Amino acid sequence: MKAKHPDMDDIANLFPNGVYILSPEGLLTHNAGCIMEGLIDLNVPVHTNATEITSRHVSMPMNGKDLSEFV
Repeated sequence: MKAKHPDMDDIANLFPNGVYILSPEGLLTHNAGCIMEGLIDLNVPVHTNATEITSRHVSMPMNGKDLSEFV
């Protein structure tokens, strides 16, 4: 029997309080920014203490986004 893949509503319901992405130094990596964007697209609330995300010129996750709304 194959496992059923969760749909977007199932994923959001798994994390009703959201996901906290901790950055001990207030700086998130590029990959963490991409994960934040994906979670937001899945309607999962995201929280972080970060004030900045490192970026690459090719892909800039959360570009121009004020991260204070996620605190």
